[in-house]
Amino acid sequence: MPIFYIDSKKQPERIKPDRKLYELPNNLASSYMVKNHTGGPNELLVQDSTYKVYLFSKQHGVQWVYSLNEKLEQVQQLDYFKNGKLQYLITTPSYIYLIDRLGRDVDGFPKKKDLNYKFSEVVDYDKSRNYRLLLTSGDRDIFILDKTMKELEGWAPKKLNSKILFPPKHYRIGGRDYFVVITENGQLHVFNRRGEYEKGFPLAIDKNISGDYFLEQGTSLASSVVYFISKDGKIQKVKLDGEQTTESLIRGDKSTFTLAVSTAGKPDFYFSGLYTDKIAVFDRKGQLVFERQNPGSLRLKPGVVKTTDGPALFAFFDEEQKLCYFYNTLGNAAINRPVEATLPPVYDVNLKSKQVTVYSVYQNTITTTPLN
Repeated sequence: MPIFYIDSKKQPERIKPDRKLYELPNNLASSYMVKNHTGGPNELLVQDSTYKVYLFSKQHGVQWVYSLNEKLEQVQQLDYFKNGKLQYLITTPSYIYLIDRLGRDVDGFPKKKDLNYKFSEVVDYDKSRNYRLLLTSGDRDIFILDKTMKELEGWAPKKLNSKILFPPKHYRIGGRDYFVVITENGQLHVFNRRGEYEKGFPLAIDKNISGDYFLEQGTSLASSVVYFISKDGKIQKVKLDGEQTTESLIRGDKSTFTLAVSTAGKPDFYFSGLYTDKIAVFDRKGQLVFERQNPGSLRLKPGVVKTTDGPALFAFFDEEQKLCYFYNTLGNAAINRPVEATLPPVYDVNLKSKQVTVYSVYQNTITTTPLN
């Protein structure tokens, strides 16, 4: 079992033979799964408590270290030079960084823009790699920048009248490009590429949203559906032609409900219910997938990962006890004991072998564990 030490004297605890453990010098604050552009196993980009960023490989440990001066907000990858090599686009509140495979600044970066960035998404309309960068500034402003980070007309910025709840997302539906934004005042916004509202938007929705949302894409806006759930278990289905329907899950003592979207593998979503005595998972139709005894917390954060054609795997991250529990669709434990964790887990899905590996972070330690 390979174990990497980096300026650390602490000895790791004995763990299962199929798990691998690695230590970094400082406690970690965030982690992101990233692609290896050579086609090898995916890697992990992490930031520690001193703002240093590490590219980490489970085969070789730390590949490089890059020092930032503030907390990173988002990480994306793009083929900036159109040569098959991926770079890391990192946004912080004040800067946009573009870092190459070896941990070096791409010429012309970083770009300093004191706009209090929060959300970002790389957009490639027609797969031409003529990228756009969608950004939110503060709570209510949306920018779209071109490849040189110049602000585009119509989006400089697009000012909304309420706080943006989720990262704005680009969708291609029926051969057209749309941007979907959800705001705190219970409005669903849909814009075209020019930053103009589509007819009928913004659309009023229930503003009591718990967890994430999921857009099921059809062949047109009218056949596309957005799913939400409220904390009290009311499922809301909103068709993008304005039609809305609701239904409710079974409530219990102090029950709360959340929608969790798969963070790796096939796009999908599930509803989770947290009760004082149990946890439960429901599919998109509100049908029970499984339920288990509550391990003793009212602060469990659900997660899900799904291979392309295989069953889903579920995680419950206990923010109070710093543990993470993993289950299969039968409600059986995917591994024999919970994993210590101070951050929510991230996943690597091997599309060929269907192998799912979880990367869990506990303080300054990264542990990789196969889940199936």
